[in-house]
Amino acid sequence: KTWFKEVTIRKLLKLWSTKNAQGAIFHLNSPAAAVQIREITKDLNFEDIKNFRLGFVATDLNTGELVTLSMGSINRAFKASVAVPGLLEPVVWGNKLLVDGGLVNIVPTQAVKEMGADIVIGVNLAATKFIYEKRMPIWRGYRFMTRMLGLQFLRERIIPKLFSTRMLFRFDSQSDALDQEDIKVPGVMSILSRALDHSFRVEEQWDESFIACDLMIEPVVKHYGKADFDSVDKIYQEGRRATLAALPQ
Repeated sequence: KTWFKEVTIRKLLKLWSTKNAQGAIFHLNSPAAAVQIREITKDLNFEDIKNFRLGFVATDLNTGELVTLSMGSINRAFKASVAVPGLLEPVVWGNKLLVDGGLVNIVPTQAVKEMGADIVIGVNLAATKFIYEKRMPIWRGYRFMTRMLGLQFLRERIIPKLFSTRMLFRFDSQSDALDQEDIKVPGVMSILSRALDHSFRVEEQWDESFIACDLMIEPVVKHYGKADFDSVDKIYQEGRRATLAALPQ
């Protein structure tokens, strides 16, 4: 709470680095980011948390599935859970390529139920159900242009027949192979294309029961911008007001 009340856009951007970013414009692997994250998480693993259950959600970019991270490094899970496709680089975890869970579910109450909760309280802060929505003109235009120009067909059908897998990877992202299951991070345009495909598919199949919970608290904060740090205290107070109003229920 203290950190957020003192944060500014300049302070936040100091944590983001473009150096050697893979599959996105920025990453959170800078020394400054490592210090800030470590101050909060103490470099703990999920297994070190004894008095309550903790899990972060992310989306597997390869399958479009929501993944609950509840083992291993909390730092790494945090980076995966906030990796907005195209903006912050995805995280390789086992054989998965992980990005922000909001790509397919902005209030992941089902994940909490699956972790064993008897009563689930959701908090909906988002102005939309998904990071990307079909009604956003910029993404409609992007998809139209890639398909009209044949870029997606070229990347997925033609190039693999002409080049080896390693050469294809070099063409697409100019990155080195990553760890564990030799998962490779695609280029930014490929990441965005996959993310949009998953987001639009989920939107078409969306059912309100996906975020069904015993109680949903919805603070009136959707009119604030995502970088409106001058209003953090107002947002915090509105969260308290909405929660106190929900106490009888």
